[in-house]
Amino acid sequence: MRALAALLFATACLAQEPVRTTIGIPALVTGVVLEGSEFEPIETTLKSPIVLRIEHMQKHGTANRYALQFTGMEAGQYDLATFLRRKDRSDNGAMPKIPVVIEAVRDDSQHEPNALQPMKARDVGGYARTMWLLGGAWAIGLLAILFAFRKKKAAPAAILRKATLADRLRPAVARAIDGSLDSEGRAELERLLLSVWRVRLSLQDVPVREAIVLLRAHEEAGELLRALDQWLHAKSPQPVDVEALLRPYSKIEDEGGGAA
Repeated sequence: MRALAALLFATACLAQEPVRTTIGIPALVTGVVLEGSEFEPIETTLKSPIVLRIEHMQKHGTANRYALQFTGMEAGQYDLATFLRRKDRSDNGAMPKIPVVIEAVRDDSQHEPNALQPMKARDVGGYARTMWLLGGAWAIGLLAILFAFRKKKAAPAAILRKATLADRLRPAVARAIDGSLDSEGRAELERLLLSVWRVRLSLQDVPVREAIVLLRAHEEAGELLRALDQWLHAKSPQPVDVEALLRPYSKIEDEGGGAA
């Protein structure tokens, strides 16, 4: 009877539509029932096309019911069952297929953004140079007047704090926590984090696919990325210390401006 039940479940899984997502965007497959001892993901390497983790597991009679979160690093069709193994290292046995599809977000022939082409600045002519000099003199005079007026004040005005990357990230993080951040906003937020940490960790020469894996595993760089994954799938998110999550970004000046 157990073998018949496993066969029927495998047939049902083959008939169902595969879960689809795009490269670098995590997705969830729920209700995966596997017979026998507990399963775990196989080790991930920089060449792995799928990064898999078990989001949740609960007993289901003589089997276990799993919720599997996966992130695709390469476009294609995959079977998540091939990325699982038993914790006790016993034989996997007959397993139902768990089909997923990873779709490319750009032309496969393009692996990195196009480099910006440098442009030679024009030489400033005589008239333009004169206007610049006059404007500079006017600005110096204005600054001198403002400085003199400021010295007469009893209490100097507070110096405005420059906006930091934490200020830019905070609204998007708040929307991610309350579930109002859409997929486009999430992708933009992840691209911003990727661009920041590739520079800070000297990963500019590392391909995007490999950089994503390294950043998610990094203790500091991956903390906010992993939190985004949890908020996306959590039905009732736990209280979050937003300021602690944004602390690494509080000393980075925001050069982009605007909200994420």
